[in-house]
Amino acid sequence: MRSAAAEVEALLKDGLASVWENKMNVLKTELMSVLEELKPLIEETETKSEEKPQELNKKQVLALFEKLKPMLENDDTDCVNLLDEVRAVPGAQDLVKQIENFDFKAALRTLAELQLAETSKELGVSNEDN
Repeated sequence: MRSAAAEVEALLKDGLASVWENKMNVLKTELMSVLEELKPLIEETETKSEEKPQELNKKQVLALFEKLKPMLENDDTDCVNLLDEVRAVPGAQDLVKQIENFDFKAALRTLAELQLAETSKELGVSNEDN
């Protein structure tokens, strides 16, 4: 595809319109071939994004939060590797967005709120009582 694109570019620079249509067809064919090769990857990504992650239990959620907290405190970009797990936590959509945007300070605040909510649930205390 690269060579076909280079040939088309050279023809455009030289103003050779006579061979233009033939080379554009070659470029189009090459481009379609590359897109066809990428299609399974795109479909796989779309399928994964449509799948709803299985919710974690309270113990798993608290363990995830304990793992995530030092990463956020240290601006550790590896925390993005935990996003699939974070997505499985009910009510963690803001946290997911903040991590995706590398806004670790805001994510740390959101994490603290979620930890408080989870701990309160575990103790049987409502947030209005706090």
